[in-house]
This record gives sequence, C-alpha cells and structure tokens, in this order.
Amino acid sequence: MKAPLFLSLLCACAVSAWADQPRNVVKPPTVVEVSFMSGKSRIADFKVRADGQQVRTGCSAGAAFSALTDRMITTQWDLPMKVRGSDGVVHYVPATPSVFDKLPLGLTVNAVAVLQKGLVVLTCKIWQSESRKLPALYGEGVDRVDAGDGRVVKFGKRVYESGTVTSETTFQLYAKPGKTYTIPVLFGGKTVKWQVKCSLVEP
Repeated sequence: MKAPLFLSLLCACAVSAWADQPRNVVKPPTVVEVSFMSGKSRIADFKVRADGQQVRTGCSAGAAFSALTDRMITTQWDLPMKVRGSDGVVHYVPATPSVFDKLPLGLTVNAVAVLQKGLVVLTCKIWQSESRKLPALYGEGVDRVDAGDGRVVKFGKRVYESGTVTSETTFQLYAKPGKTYTIPVLFGGKTVKWQVKCSLVEP
C-alpha cells in the first residue's frame, strides 16, 4: 500500500472515531421576559437570563432596563439689571439663569433571575429620579433693581427645576410564569402600585 493512501485511510478512521465520541453541548440559559405596568400604562419591558448572573449589556453596566433623559438644572443666576436697548428704551430684566448642570433623570432597573422549583426568583433594584420646581435664588437684590430715579422695580419670585427627588425600591419576587403580581414601588416620594409579570422564553 502506498504511503499517501495509508495516511488518508488513517485520517479517515481518526475522524470517524472522533465523531462517534460523546460531546458536552452547552445549552443557553432560559431567558425571562419581565413586564412592569402601572394600571394601563407600560412602565418597562426587559429580558434577563435565568442563570443568576447580573446583566452586563444594555444601556449601562448591570442595568436590565434604563430610560434616562438629560435635564438641564440651573445652578447660578445673574442678578436683576437695568439695560438700555438699541432704541434707547430702558428695560428692567429679572434674575436670569446663567450656569446649568446636566442631570440624568428617569428610570433604571437592575435585575437578577434564577429558576427554582418551577418559579422565577426575580431580584430587582429600581431607581427613579425626577425634577422638582423650587425657588432657588435667595438673598439681597435677587428680586429687585434700583431704577436710579428713586424707584425700585420689584419682580415676583420665580421657580426653576432646581430640585430632584430620587426613589429607590428593592424587592424579590417568587413568580409563577405568566402570573401578574402587584408590587408597591416608591416614585417621587410616594408609593405607587406596579403590576409585575415574568414569562419564560426557552432558548
């Protein structure tokens, strides 16, 4: 038998033997679909693996769901002033916002899920931040300007989105797949009721 033919037969036997060997196939973890509702309003829908691992992809590290919007919050103002326009007319300008800070506001959810005796064990941490309008400028000369002729021009107190309220809620739910549960959640300093439902998605 020629050497090349012998080597070909040997390789064919080796491949056949390797193909017959049992191999461990790694099954992807089951995925849990989570739905948050408040009455008829949909708050959030997201998916998380049912293997007890914290989510590492998405809008931010560890976040299963994130809906944030950058809001501009005023941090400094220019005091009221008297200005003369190009037409020679004098105008009195109230305190004017001059410096702003960008602040992310909205909803973030961190979630971990595992399967246990036919139930979905869902552990969630929810952060919610929203702005509040408050008077934010105080002290001397903040609401008036000297007209220079013995008169004082006064301005009403103005409010701006200068405050924020952040609420944090942590809960663990032993859920039967497809069943809806009512969970109290803090939002804006108040307690609201959300409906939470977990569904399984097989890989």
